Amino acid sequence: MPGYGYANAPKKIRDAFMPMIKSYVENRVNLKLAFLLIDIRRVPTEFEHNMIKLFQENEISIALTLTKGDKLSKNQRNKQISKIIKELDIEKDSIFETSSMTGEGKKEILNLIGDFSGIK
Repeated sequence: MPGYGYANAPKKIRDAFMPMIKSYVENRVNLKLAFLLIDIRRVPTEFEHNMIKLFQENEISIALTLTKGDKLSKNQRNKQISKIIKELDIEKDSIFETSSMTGEGKKEILNLIGDFSGIK
């Protein structure tokens, strides 16, 4: 659900998203991996904290996918990644830096999907 945090919808509708997501995650027994997309330029919100907790409680692996990597310099990216790791208390190896403009991260993500699906 890219853009969830910035959804241009009434609060009542946005508030209904989390129960729907929670129900989906808790009832999909074949769900083993989730990609949580965060714009690398922003600080994780309560939503990201809640999603990570939900995935962990349901023993679902998380691939934190930092989008728009091309928008920051390498130095800025490293600083932002350190902030995100600290804020979310996650391991660096669960982070994927991506850019739709350059294709960065695509190979690594496809490999991860292959690992989880058994397809190489």
